[in-house]
Amino acid sequence: MRLCYNAQEEIFDTVYNQVKQLKDAGLNAAKNFLPPCAIRYKEGLRPVCPEGERFCGVKVWKLDFEDYNRII
Repeated sequence: MRLCYNAQEEIFDTVYNQVKQLKDAGLNAAKNFLPPCAIRYKEGLRPVCPEGERFCGVKVWKLDFEDYNRII
């Protein structure tokens, strides 16, 4: 939930940087740290976004981690 574009800004930024550091360090398991929509998309669950009416409007599940660009 912390990588969801609807997460509190400070929390999103902190977790994003932590996951980036893990990926940069070569930790293979870091590829599993994803926002809920990306996890649901990989599992084939619908709706992809669990936020319902609070959908952020960005199909984050189609982005690579490096392409996340959350604008507030």
